[in-house]
Amino acid sequence: MKTAIIRILYFGMIIFFIPGYPVIAQKPEKIIEIRDYRNKGIPSTSVTNHKDKDVEVVRTNFSRVESYGFIIYKRFHGNLKSYWPLSKSMKDDFNKASVVWDNDTCVTIRLFNSTTNLSMKLKIMGKEFTSWEQLQE
Repeated sequence: MKTAIIRILYFGMIIFFIPGYPVIAQKPEKIIEIRDYRNKGIPSTSVTNHKDKDVEVVRTNFSRVESYGFIIYKRFHGNLKSYWPLSKSMKDDFNKASVVWDNDTCVTIRLFNSTTNLSMKLKIMGKEFTSWEQLQE
């Protein structure tokens, strides 16, 4: 009996500590530059140069309001589409964003300033990315 328990524990430790065996699956994070479109009009949302799950963050003021726009490129029913689900009005100065896909219809985006460490995180979700929430850091 004691030998059986030791074997089970030993086998469990081997499986648990095998190099490359994901103990906790981490979702890949992609860091992107925030493109500045203030005083430059509206950015193109053409799918030509994009692939599934690409995300762009742009800084705009085309509505006379400083805001950040989020463009999501996602394949639905075999076609790559671009979605601009949200423009978030804010005057904070962010220059980069980290993008993590939680699943096929939910992406977490953290805007940050690489110099001052100021940041803001939000989650955009839904079949056509029509809902969002601001997250606490």
